[in-house]
Amino acid sequence: MDGEYLEARKLYAEVIENTGPNPDALNMLALVEWHLGNVDTALHLVTKAATLAPGIPAILANGRFIAHASALRKFRPRIFDPATDVYPVARSGRPLIHFWEIAGNPSGGTEHRALELAHRLRDRADVVLWTRNPKLPSAFTSRSEIRVFDEGRRLYPQEGTLFVCGSYIRIGRWFDSTSFRRIVVLYNVVDPIGFSTLLAQVCLAEKPKVELVFASEWMKQVTGLPGHFEPSPIDTERFAPAVPDPPRDPSRFVVGRLSRDDPVKFHPAAAGFFKALASRGVAVKLMGATPLLPALRDTDGIEVLPQNALPALDFLRSLDCLTYRTHPSWTEAWGRVVTEAMAASLPVVAHADGGYAQLIQSGVNGFLFNRDEQALELIERLRHSPDLCRSIGVRARQSILELCGRTGFERFSRFYLQ
Repeated sequence: MDGEYLEARKLYAEVIENTGPNPDALNMLALVEWHLGNVDTALHLVTKAATLAPGIPAILANGRFIAHASALRKFRPRIFDPATDVYPVARSGRPLIHFWEIAGNPSGGTEHRALELAHRLRDRADVVLWTRNPKLPSAFTSRSEIRVFDEGRRLYPQEGTLFVCGSYIRIGRWFDSTSFRRIVVLYNVVDPIGFSTLLAQVCLAEKPKVELVFASEWMKQVTGLPGHFEPSPIDTERFAPAVPDPPRDPSRFVVGRLSRDDPVKFHPAAAGFFKALASRGVAVKLMGATPLLPALRDTDGIEVLPQNALPALDFLRSLDCLTYRTHPSWTEAWGRVVTEAMAASLPVVAHADGGYAQLIQSGVNGFLFNRDEQALELIERLRHSPDLCRSIGVRARQSILELCGRTGFERFSRFYLQ
């Protein structure tokens, strides 16, 4: 649960060595091996656990999850491998790129990822965004023209490049009549069951091989499929520190957290963690944390706001530090909010189990922790060292500029323009 997978592997192996084939230990060791990218080993372990203890719901659920993770590799013959396959000849004129589809969650990282990527490509390609939802929030329609899908009227993407903006997106029968030059799929949610469903819909012999984009290097590792990592692009000019930097109250250190109002976005011990911060005199400000309200309602020093109560940048600029940790059952594929905070020059104290971890050098441009006690110590260190806060924040922003700034992101943009 703390993301200490190598230590967990060692301890579960000791249990099995000392007690014999223990189904609980085998089941948990299977999850550890899956997270480390060892899918075959994980499948063997969970199958053995299910044989020893048939009918246990947790083991059956993990077995189904890992079996689908293993089965993803059956699609490999229909997956484009950049190391050996050749990209199709470019069409004359500007590339045509369809984004399928914008679901419409105003707090959804995938939606904002798609909109920002479309914005960056629009100068050099004909970009069309699609939705099934005719009543999208104005947060989307005010920024981009989005077409509404209508299969009966043949209003759907038909040629050019199809970019499927999320592994939970589904493709309908309309796909059969299309003649796309390229098909690109983003794997951005840890859900091999849903991902395999999508791949079964698009990995067809009569269609181009599917090109995969992964939300993090870890997401690529656990699939065992070819493709490339691509960060979620953010507007580094908009997500920037305030200039001039407003004066801070030296007696008040504000630690915050930004997410959706979704229980899986919070560790089971999150309420206790934030209470511990408040008890130390740290001001806690949470947006998108209403699942914690019953536990935090009467706690002094903690402010809880619903999601989207403030623009994300305004909220981030009200903080001195951002901390982030999710439920153990929900590993962030990337964690856009972490990179937005880093772009705004905030020092970030984030759990080590997340796609964003590949970007953070602990103690250089942010901090990674495994246990809440470590996070509390790191926040105390930042609280009492304004210079450390400042230097970590400066290096954090530089990291995001190198990855997501106009120049840094260009290598990712070129992929879609081929």
